[in-house]
Amino acid sequence: MTPSPTPVTGRADGPLATITLSRPEKRNALTVAMWRRLAELARDLPALPGVRLLVLRGAGGVFSAGADLNDVLASTAGEAAATRCCRAVVDALFALVRCPVPTVAAIDGVAAGGGVELALAADNRLATPASTLQLPFARLGVVPDTLTLNRLIALAGPATAQWMVMTASPLSAADCLRTGLIDALATDGLDPALAQLGEQIGRTSPTALARTRALLWASQPPLDADAAAEEMIRSFLSADVAAAAGRFVHRGSHTGAGSHTVAGRSTAPRTDGVR
Repeated sequence: MTPSPTPVTGRADGPLATITLSRPEKRNALTVAMWRRLAELARDLPALPGVRLLVLRGAGGVFSAGADLNDVLASTAGEAAATRCCRAVVDALFALVRCPVPTVAAIDGVAAGGGVELALAADNRLATPASTLQLPFARLGVVPDTLTLNRLIALAGPATAQWMVMTASPLSAADCLRTGLIDALATDGLDPALAQLGEQIGRTSPTALARTRALLWASQPPLDADAAAEEMIRSFLSADVAAAAGRFVHRGSHTGAGSHTVAGRSTAPRTDGVR
């Protein structure tokens, strides 16, 4: 498959604005440049006239398999590199939190690591029945940003949060619905579900919805980007992340080497996200 010319795209169609991760040849693995582009689009698209809803999607039947491990490995070179990477992630997440219109992550297929960070930063999440959510941070030696941890606990509770981090096991869409990680199953596909959601939002007052949304977010623990990224940056400077990322990148370059089982199927390790 030819690499996508623009890994993150944005468009507005009437009241609906959409950010799409368009790197399907790498299962929408997120590079530092992609995180930066996400932040830009999350700020720019809602400012367009008439936009009432911002949707996050992934191309090619995958939401995002997580961080690009080549970028992760490069970001362990020193404090400046680690800070640059982790702040790109956190800045994108905060851009979504501070978005003036409601945000929805529309998940189809795998959402892992950074893909889950992105989804949790949205106000709400829709998912197709075959989707999975997975947090394999500990497998890579990474400590997640505290915005993600706070959202995970607020939505699913501390026990589920601990289980996802401890086991690195994927949760099915049905389990995600049961635990509160997603809000609805898009059994007929994402497009009809998003169209219905757009119609529902179109019948609300923009001012009342924006103010209520701000109050809901204000009820959660206050954070700033520096504080949210602090432990994540520190983890990147440990030997664990460099060793694990190097191991995954090396194994991913050898077809069939060191396969492992995820959600009942055997897969070869790859550099497009930790699974």
